[in-house]
Amino acid sequence: MSKRFKFLYLIMLFLLNGAHVRAQSVFVSGYVIDSRSNKKLEGVQVHLKDQLEGAETDHTGFFEISLDCHLHCTLEFYKEGYSRLIIPLAPEKEHMELGLVILSRENPVGGKDVLLALSETELDDEEGITDAVGFLQGTRDIFLNRAAFDFSQSFFRVRGYDSSEGLVLFNGLPMNQVFDGRPQWNNWGGLNDVMRNQTHSLNLSPSKASFGGLLGAVNFQLNPADLRPGYRISSSASNRSYTGRFMATYASGNQDNGLSYSFSLSRRWASEGHIAGTLYDAYSLFGAISLDLGNANQLSGYALLARNRRGRSAPITEEVFELAGRRYNPNWGWIGGQIRNARERVIEEPIFGFNYKLQTQALKFRIGLAYKSGFQNSGRLGYYEAPNPDPTYYRYLPSYYINNEFGINFKSAQQVADEFIGKGQIPWNSLYLANSNNAAGKASNVLYSDVIKGNTWTTSLNTNLKISRALQLDFGLSYRNTRTSNFSRLEDLLGAAYHLD
Repeated sequence: MSKRFKFLYLIMLFLLNGAHVRAQSVFVSGYVIDSRSNKKLEGVQVHLKDQLEGAETDHTGFFEISLDCHLHCTLEFYKEGYSRLIIPLAPEKEHMELGLVILSRENPVGGKDVLLALSETELDDEEGITDAVGFLQGTRDIFLNRAAFDFSQSFFRVRGYDSSEGLVLFNGLPMNQVFDGRPQWNNWGGLNDVMRNQTHSLNLSPSKASFGGLLGAVNFQLNPADLRPGYRISSSASNRSYTGRFMATYASGNQDNGLSYSFSLSRRWASEGHIAGTLYDAYSLFGAISLDLGNANQLSGYALLARNRRGRSAPITEEVFELAGRRYNPNWGWIGGQIRNARERVIEEPIFGFNYKLQTQALKFRIGLAYKSGFQNSGRLGYYEAPNPDPTYYRYLPSYYINNEFGINFKSAQQVADEFIGKGQIPWNSLYLANSNNAAGKASNVLYSDVIKGNTWTTSLNTNLKISRALQLDFGLSYRNTRTSNFSRLEDLLGAAYHLD
């Protein structure tokens, strides 16, 4: 029995040692690429599942790793911003070539960093109305997404924060307006196809591009090398802000000479939106180019223009709602057989940007410069020694005669109600007539615009230094210079000869 036991023991020891020798001799190699752009990915962590030690891909996306792998093992690939990939292995030889390993961009539910698909904010972010609809609709959190879509008209805010608490960046450069801190989403409206590559950090979650804000930060990565190559043409119809939209986009992808470029254009229009009298006329243009200089260096630049002209609606009281309905808008009236809105808003602020990036396995350095100029016009009616032209002025409503201090006058209230239902819009013809009846030619009613005109220079430096597998240092510097002029400008004298302010 003793000899038999020793014999079995030697056989088991030999087999285990052979397996150990085999495990030490398994080498796995391959290349990791992006599923969208087919770009080779640097800095992808490759290791056995549930183990920290492993290898990383170099600037060509290549990796090679030695595995202590018995009959079966699981290889794991991970890079920030990408979904984790797990590949089971059953090694049959000492060296295994995996070829191309494809990683997909991450889009988690309820995660901290998510890719966005932002839709246009339906509210005009002005006159104290603040919202964070863009941030909310961009997340994949079920509650925040539904809250943004269903309650945006009620000015839903995360924890009561103003939209100025959320930071918007283009390639790491802040784009929030300096004077109120809020992002002007209309500056890039209609450019959905080239704005899809974005990273979002909610609340106080850390962001590698900036310190962020209380609402977080969203970083638009406007690099044509990261876009899916090819053409994209789309057309759509809607019954909300605009009735028609056309978009066309082209991206070259990475070329052999290191040059990448893309362009996009869109057109959105509506003679009248869902709310009566709200015209919509917008076009957007975008162009970008990047050059791979080799040795992990890259230059890129972009230019975009989104011009937006729209007729605005106005909030109404319950009394007006009961008289005229939910689609009523007091800001427009008929003239010459056409609808004219007195409170048109025009935004035209082109943006130009330039970036340099150096990226190695341990260091990511970015520096950028951006310039924005243009104007924002908000139209309104002015009246001088003349009746208020606003059809919802309180003296023109039935409640004025119901709540009169001299007693209730139901007859006058009914007359006013009937007149409002039939003629509850801006009386353009009456305004022209009042001005023309002035013998001196002085204007009693005018149409003017509140204008914000200016330019902004922005520069930013951002560095991410990987000191070890467990320690990373992020630091940056940003500087902005803004010059702004605020004034009123006469748009139409409405038939008068002059206006004296």
